[in-house]
Amino acid sequence: MSLFKNFPFSGEKARYVQFRSELFNVFNTPQYNNPNPNIGDPVVARITSTGATNSFYGSNRQFQFAIKLYF
Repeated sequence: MSLFKNFPFSGEKARYVQFRSELFNVFNTPQYNNPNPNIGDPVVARITSTGATNSFYGSNRQFQFAIKLYF
């Protein structure tokens, strides 16, 4: 989800400052990992964790803000 707002800072429409906010995984839906594939393991076919926190895949809710100048 992205939200943008333009703020003109001169009489010309070509010059403005843009505030941007981008949201990833807005509803905070968990992304589960694959089930345990080891046959003979007591927890075979169980999903015991969610996505890795150090990558974008399966991550929790994230917000990103920026200010961009157009001239």
